[in-house]
Parts: sequence; C-alpha cells; structure tokens
Amino acid sequence: MISEVKKKEVKAFNIDIFFDAKATEIADTFLDYGDVRIYDKLMALDRAHQSVYEDAKGRAR
Repeated sequence: MISEVKKKEVKAFNIDIFFDAKATEIADTFLDYGDVRIYDKLMALDRAHQSVYEDAKGRAR
C-alpha cells in the first residue's frame, strides 16, 4: 500500500517522515522474518535509508 501511495503522491512527505523516524525499528522488526527479500522491498520504498536495510539484511536470519 505504501508503494501505491508513493506512486500517486510525488510529494509524499508523511511517508518520508515516517521512514525517517522508524527505518531502524522497521529493519530490526524483520530480522527473524525468514525471507531477506523483505529488505529489497524496503530499499525500493525508502532509498534514503538503504544502508540501514542493507545492514539489517546482512544480520537477518
């Protein structure tokens, strides 16, 4: 759903603010998810925090 909003709203400031505040927490939430492809999706949605997701992807189980 977030992807659809970002496509429709070029200036999706609320989404950017959300990711600014929660990127690390989101990344840590999926450490035990079992499918590291989730981080590829997060990187596509939130390019500003790509390094956070890459780091978490490396630590994921």
